[in-house]
Amino acid sequence: MNRYGKSYGGIKGIKAHFLENNSEHLASHIEVARRYSECPVRTSCKICGHKIQFENSLTKHSVPYDLCGFCGHLNGGYVETPEFLDLLYSDNLLGYANEYSSSEQESYDQRVEAIYLAKAEYLIEILSNNSNFVLEGAGLLDVGAGAGYFLNALEKVGFANCRGIEVSRDLVGYGNQYGKSVIEQIASEDLIGSIDRTACGVVSMIGVLEHVQNPLEVLEAVIRNNYVKYLYLSVPLFSLTVFTENIFENVAQRHLCGGHTHLFSDSSIDYLIKRFQLKELGRWYFGTDIADLIRSYQVELAQKNLNENLQTVFRLKLESMLDELQLVVDKKHFGSEIHLVLAKECAS
Repeated sequence: MNRYGKSYGGIKGIKAHFLENNSEHLASHIEVARRYSECPVRTSCKICGHKIQFENSLTKHSVPYDLCGFCGHLNGGYVETPEFLDLLYSDNLLGYANEYSSSEQESYDQRVEAIYLAKAEYLIEILSNNSNFVLEGAGLLDVGAGAGYFLNALEKVGFANCRGIEVSRDLVGYGNQYGKSVIEQIASEDLIGSIDRTACGVVSMIGVLEHVQNPLEVLEAVIRNNYVKYLYLSVPLFSLTVFTENIFENVAQRHLCGGHTHLFSDSSIDYLIKRFQLKELGRWYFGTDIADLIRSYQVELAQKNLNENLQTVFRLKLESMLDELQLVVDKKHFGSEIHLVLAKECAS
């Protein structure tokens, strides 16, 4: 069952920092790219393992990206080392955690309501349509829980017995200060072990697989745990935004940057579903590609010193059709994000 689209209106203010702090974000992303380019050269696809060569590839901040000819996954030109990933997440050296935290209770609650509540409702809706799923006592482990936004949204929709694990000490601190759910801080090398040990029936990974060093090992841990019956994934997609970010060089990326050293596609997702013998219960396609495009125009027009009244007219016109345009992009499977609810064979 496919679903398409999600209104951008509720998160417009939350995402405003990408526009307001463009220069700072751009400088940070350039530094991340520099650190990433110090990693070993990639020779095989991160998802299917087939040989990949970066010839005539897309390049951003001197990092090459190319599509795997076998599974269609977009790979960055280097292999992420544990040291590189620790710089991003555990140490927060490059300020990654700051983009996903809220400094006040009201801001925290706003992010839960605007971004995560609809995701929690979607998960409950899909699982409830499965006759083998029983909500009471099911339990959920949120892998890469961040500051606990999704955990708090789950509590609002009646999903009890939820817990989260997260490698970032800063994000765990934010979450345990402002949220109601307790998040456990773990070392990155204990991620697989934590999944192995869980007795929860559902595992969620909202924006996680694109950040881990070995996504296949993470999925293998889910598959071999007999307690886990269902998996909820959200991953970034090879989409319109990739090309927007490649064209507007003076605009900070939101999508193909930082920890997003690779992006999924329908075909690479299909490859994973088939490889791990998962049953697909639902897909929800929605992105922020049009919002990214509008932001890119805004930054460029401001840098060209275009009359502010004209900038406002331009922005308001495009924003008035944002959701409609994005829905077209999503329905063509060219949007920047997908959510999937999957079941192991034993649960279907």
